[in-house]
Amino acid sequence: MDKIIFIRVVALDLRPRRFGFAVLEGPHRLLDWGIRGYPTQPVKVSAVRKRIVSLLRMFSPSVVILPRQMSSLRKCPAQKACLQLVSREALRRSIQTEFVGKQELRRTFERFGKSMTKHEIASQIGLIFPELTWKLPAARKPWHAEPHNQTTFDAIALGLTYFARFEPPGSAADGVTQP
Repeated sequence: MDKIIFIRVVALDLRPRRFGFAVLEGPHRLLDWGIRGYPTQPVKVSAVRKRIVSLLRMFSPSVVILPRQMSSLRKCPAQKACLQLVSREALRRSIQTEFVGKQELRRTFERFGKSMTKHEIASQIGLIFPELTWKLPAARKPWHAEPHNQTTFDAIALGLTYFARFEPPGSAADGVTQP
C-alpha cells in the first residue's frame, strides 16, 4: 500500500460568507464534512480564525487544500482575507498548503464524462461516498442560485483531485474511483 493512503487532508472551499470543508484520509475515507458560516460586513477575522483553527486542531491534517481562485479574490475582500488567514494558520502549524485549479479538477473528473458540470461531479462524489447521497444538491438552472450545500461537494472534489495527483497516469484508480 502506498503511504499517500494515510495522509489526512482538510480541503476548504472558500466563499464570501461561508466555507465548505472536507476531511479525507486518503481518497477513500471521508472523515468529516460540512459548512461553516462567518460574518462579512466587516469581515470578522477572529470569527473566521476560530472556525479554521478548530478544524485544524481537531483533525491535525498533513495538508490543507485550497482552490486556486485568484481572479475572484479581487472581487471579494472577505474571501481574500480568509485565504490569507488559512495560509497563515497552516504555516504557523507547519501544515503544508496545496492549491488545486479548476482545470486540474475538471481533468480529474473527466473520466466519468466529457465535460462534467458541478452537479455531475457532485453526483459522482455521491457514488464514491454513499453517505452523502441525501445531501446531493439538485441540478441548478442557469437562473437559480447555487445550492447552499454545493460548497461541501466542491471541497470534497478538491480533496479527491489532490489525491489523484499521486496515482500513476492512466491507472484505473486515479484517486477518484469507488472504494
